[in-house]
Amino acid sequence: MKISLKSWLIVLLQALCIVAMVLVAIVPFSCKITAEGVKLLVGDYNPPVLNSVLVVDDTTVEFVFSENVKVTGCVISVVDDYDLFSSMSSSKTKDLSEALSAASGKYGSIESEISSGESENIVRIKLKEKMVTGQKYEVYAGVKDNRGNSLSFVVPFIGYNARLPKIIFSEIQSASVSSQTKSEKENGFYRNEFVELVCLSDGNLSGLEIISANDGEKKRYVFPAVEVVKGEIIVVHLRNRGNGCVSEEGNDLSLAKNSYSSVGIRDLWSMCEETVLGNKTDVVILRNSADNKLLDAVMYRDASIDEWGTKFIDFAQLVYESGIYCSSEIDCASVTTGLTDTKTIYRKDASEIRRRALSGEDIEFPIVCDADDWIVGTESAGRL
Repeated sequence: MKISLKSWLIVLLQALCIVAMVLVAIVPFSCKITAEGVKLLVGDYNPPVLNSVLVVDDTTVEFVFSENVKVTGCVISVVDDYDLFSSMSSSKTKDLSEALSAASGKYGSIESEISSGESENIVRIKLKEKMVTGQKYEVYAGVKDNRGNSLSFVVPFIGYNARLPKIIFSEIQSASVSSQTKSEKENGFYRNEFVELVCLSDGNLSGLEIISANDGEKKRYVFPAVEVVKGEIIVVHLRNRGNGCVSEEGNDLSLAKNSYSSVGIRDLWSMCEETVLGNKTDVVILRNSADNKLLDAVMYRDASIDEWGTKFIDFAQLVYESGIYCSSEIDCASVTTGLTDTKTIYRKDASEIRRRALSGEDIEFPIVCDADDWIVGTESAGRL
């Protein structure tokens, strides 16, 4: 059966139309009407990216974007205990729920001014009232870049803390103990991972975070807004397992009953129920979430490892840039030979540093560390 040239042309035209429609679906372009007809323009249709949020002082928050932007709308509100979708009255009266009213600026919003930072990719928002230390806030905002691409976002932040204490790590239990003593079995207690810290000045813990390179940001511990005093010892239990896991956020330091908790020592518990910390290799940092600056850090490693793995490199570099360690190289990390689930790695001069602080000495901060400052053992010399 012969097919005419006309039929072939029709089939070819149909195929070209199908190809054109596919290209329209997958290739970004826009249309511009000219005197000659429609002209296709390839362009950038990616929205700007919010890279970081910095709480600068008690009235100022900075938002750093991937490119120059202009704010199209902004509302800052105090975070309350309402549920965004819980208002039954909103469907009956057609009024907005409290949460949606806050997002729209109708309810609970805080008056603020918007300006640019050092460059046009930085947006600075100045509140008309001072933030409350430890209070949770949210910003509902929209921005647009120079090409008209827009981004709408909701970002939480914690009220500025002007009274951060000088505080350092003093001991780390990097592994949980699988076995239980008879007493632990009877009481439902477990020996889990913890980080011990000592305060070298008075202050408030709000905004501080503990992050392990081994675990990443998802398992970071965020401190509550707790008032502490010079010389105070804090144990942050990084795994919540068993009975008696009570965070002592007030003055009563006898509430916690689990293993590794002590009366007179402030015990705080993470809500994480999974294993945390690298058993013999890790980089652990104490960070101020307001400006991402490090207050302290510890690097430790298995003796058989001669270079950092991928997940540790960036953390080690941050520690070096903060001035806490003189280098990011793995040779600066303390060697954990002999470390077991019943031994800890501890700062050998922690007790002396605490004594100096209590005697009134103004200790230079942050305190510089090297590989010899942290050791493995069970002996009490030098420990708190």
